[in-house]
Amino acid sequence: MAKRKKKKLRMTTNEGGMTRKKQHVQADSHGNRRRGKTILAYVWNLPEGNRIVIDVNKENQPIGDEGGVLGSFCGTIARNGTLCSLSFTRWDHLKKGNNRNNQAIILKEVQDRFLYPKSLDKWILKSIGHKWRDYKCVLKGKWYDDAKNITILHDNYPEDVEKDQWISLVNFWRSDEGQKRSKSSKESHKKAKVKPISTTGTKSHARVREEMKQRLNKSPTRTQVYLECHQHENEAEITSQIRNIAAEIGDEEVSLDDDSFSKILGKDQYGRVRGLGLGVKPSDFAISSRPPYCNGLNMSSSDETTTLYYIRQLKKSMQRLEKRVKKQGISIIKLNRSMQRMRKLLKRKGTSLLKLKRKLKVRCGSDFDTSSSDGSEKSDSEEEFDIQNTNEGDVATSTAH
Repeated sequence: MAKRKKKKLRMTTNEGGMTRKKQHVQADSHGNRRRGKTILAYVWNLPEGNRIVIDVNKENQPIGDEGGVLGSFCGTIARNGTLCSLSFTRWDHLKKGNNRNNQAIILKEVQDRFLYPKSLDKWILKSIGHKWRDYKCVLKGKWYDDAKNITILHDNYPEDVEKDQWISLVNFWRSDEGQKRSKSSKESHKKAKVKPISTTGTKSHARVREEMKQRLNKSPTRTQVYLECHQHENEAEITSQIRNIAAEIGDEEVSLDDDSFSKILGKDQYGRVRGLGLGVKPSDFAISSRPPYCNGLNMSSSDETTTLYYIRQLKKSMQRLEKRVKKQGISIIKLNRSMQRMRKLLKRKGTSLLKLKRKLKVRCGSDFDTSSSDGSEKSDSEEEFDIQNTNEGDVATSTAH
């Protein structure tokens, strides 16, 4: 079996590729080795200044291998009790009051390790919120038993969860509100026509859709993306019906309410579009969302394109470089001033030595020789020049040492 090649991630530096995401390997109750939690230690410990570059599609969803790393990193944040406490009963409680600081801290952790358009912040918070709720569901399925005494449940908690947060979580599950919410979710799940089981693993629908776009040389329909991502045997009957209707309609783009997907699975909920990934709204994808007089124009629904974002980051880098050069220029000016003071000092020192030589010449007469090598008498200006050169040479020698 041929080994799969490691894919390199795009970085903001020229460090080259990076290793794949690391995962814990755990053993179950039967001693079998199974995949554990994704920890992404190499992303958390990225050198300062290194960031992974994220590309986005027109719906502001991360794509490519780098987008997959960002999605997995959001999962590690969702399971971090310090950043995303399990004490909150709802994710939107982080937006209220003093808890708004939590969102700023979360985004700071992501921004320190990834370079992406500002418009992606909303998707990141929404992704972490979904993973945070999924994480609580996993904990409830593994560690909570409604038949057990609540004191026993308080003492039996996962090792990677703080005890006070676990107690708050258990208390909410036992509360009337928690019981009511759980019952409502179970009823909604039973009413669903199909329980979607994605067969793409951790790869998002947005990434699959982008790969299909490259392969087909055109944007795939929602039906095509759904059929690509759901090939599980439990959905064989549903996918077969969708394929039959899709064959009748054809590949042309139709309204979200009239495509084969909605005819089988029903209309989308308000503000959501199934089958296209997280963060897509009906207004982003519906044909009617664009005025007819705008057909043929190159338009974007994003509030800030990736290119403009990178330009802004480059401008900031240029400003930092200009400040650094300015500081260096000021240092050079100070150095020149110091050199000028040194020259003046040497000149005064040279004049004093010249006066001393004259006094010695008067006292000693012919015994004090100031003639040059060719026997001629040196003038005062020549002697002063020699003294200055000697002093400057001494200073240069001491500086070099």
